[in-house]
Amino acid sequence: ATWTPITFPIANFRPMNLLVVSPGEAYISGLTGNDPLSNTRFTILEWNGVTWSVLFQRPVEVYAGTTGIVRCGDGTIYFGSQW
Repeated sequence: ATWTPITFPIANFRPMNLLVVSPGEAYISGLTGNDPLSNTRFTILEWNGVTWSVLFQRPVEVYAGTTGIVRCGDGTIYFGSQW
């Protein structure tokens, strides 16, 4: 295997958790934004085997850290956070 740089589709993305389902399906949860008090968002990126795309994004009012991510058998993705 070889290492290659990852280019995320969103600026200021700070990854926190990685969930790999298969070579063609993976998810990274983390935070975006550069100011914890005004524009921080929970973000989940989805890997389709070729590129990353934004799957979910939600504003947060205070700085939060994502603590875990899981994908259920029916495809539902859950992630937890701490405030």
